[in-house]
Amino acid sequence: MINQFSYALRDLSRSYKKLFSIIITLFISLFILSLIINLESGLKKELQNNAKVLLGGDFEVDTRTKQIDQNFLNELKDKSTVSSTIEFSTMLTGSLTDDTNAFFIRLKAVDDQYPLYGKVFSKPENAMQRLQRKLLLNEPVHF
Repeated sequence: MINQFSYALRDLSRSYKKLFSIIITLFISLFILSLIINLESGLKKELQNNAKVLLGGDFEVDTRTKQIDQNFLNELKDKSTVSSTIEFSTMLTGSLTDDTNAFFIRLKAVDDQYPLYGKVFSKPENAMQRLQRKLLLNEPVHF
């Protein structure tokens, strides 16, 4: 009976060691996750607070899926410099026949007024200029 009791205590202590290691691992994982979430929310808040500085403008009009009133847009263009940006989500895949590498992306198109720094490399080489020209002429964009 003492032998059985000692085996039971040994198994129990092993189980507690495994349970303790699982708890520690979960604690560390949740701590790292909360750090990442806090960092992300802090960055989003900072970007939102400094949007005017980062965009280089004083006023932002977000129309989502609605078309902006042309009279309002003409009035803005008369009084200031207007920069247009178009954003949408889409799915990208490496091949038309293989859907396994498909993933969602957020695509953003900007005009030549937008304060971009550095250089834009595109394939084909003139894709950015074609896109800007079509946006300027209000033509539909096809990829």
